[in-house]
Amino acid sequence: MDKVRRYDLDWLRVFGVLLVIIFHSLMIFILEPWAVVYIKDTEYVHSFKVISI
Repeated sequence: MDKVRRYDLDWLRVFGVLLVIIFHSLMIFILEPWAVVYIKDTEYVHSFKVISI
């Protein structure tokens, strides 16, 4: 079976990685409150902190 390199898939992968980098770089400019992730200090989170110390 001949293995032929698919350069179109390589360039699609490069384009996808660049889009992900640009997207995550621009996330800092989102001012909507739902974009902020907040973990409420619950008993479960507190117990995880105690275990990790």
